[in-house]
Amino acid sequence: MARTLVCAHRGVSAYFPENTLVAIEEASRIGAAMTEIDVRRTADGHIVLMHDETVDRTTNGSGAVSALTLEDLCCLDAGAWKGDQFAGETVPTLADILDLCRDRGMCLCIEIKQHDIAPDVAALIEGAGMVHGTVVISFDFDCVCQMRKANPRISTGWLTAKIDPAELDDMLDRVLAEGIPVISALCTQLTPEVVDRCRLRGITLYAWTIDDETEARRYADMGVDVIASNRPAEMMAALAGT
Repeated sequence: MARTLVCAHRGVSAYFPENTLVAIEEASRIGAAMTEIDVRRTADGHIVLMHDETVDRTTNGSGAVSALTLEDLCCLDAGAWKGDQFAGETVPTLADILDLCRDRGMCLCIEIKQHDIAPDVAALIEGAGMVHGTVVISFDFDCVCQMRKANPRISTGWLTAKIDPAELDDMLDRVLAEGIPVISALCTQLTPEVVDRCRLRGITLYAWTIDDETEARRYADMGVDVIASNRPAEMMAALAGT
């Protein structure tokens, strides 16, 4: 059985400001095979890293990402909220991170947070030469389908926080009919039965978000393919002997 991979959730976000260049660079430094980020579109059409709809929580600014320009965002401090040592970190663009991951040989998992930006994201992935090193996921099933239409060579995944075992076969039929090879699920929804049924259908399973070493080993033993963690170095160490 293939070893379970660890994906750095928003970079090494337990210790670094999430969705920033320094957090992604740290994921590369510790040897993470993959990092996950969240993206939105600015008022002037740039795709940038930001989990929330607004910049309020993770910067010294305020307002919706969609109402701010890239220049506005570049003036914000996206690091100081996590610690004085990170003061001056800025909000990166998706293009920045694609180039970094390509140059470092690290795979990228992109969560789309806006339903209408899939074609823009697909174009950036193609332009960066990261078609075969990227998976794009979203809670919005239509958004995942839009990505499939924009570039069917880019791997896609559906995000879900709820799996009803009684409806699992219908769910798998739906994603497979759209050519979606990945399901990224809240870890508490994954049981041995669910994992086995997904594997029988050829689905790659991501589990989020796991920061406990014992839990990481349990899900790896269960057969989950990828574990997303805010503490990827610790999870990698925990799985090293599995």
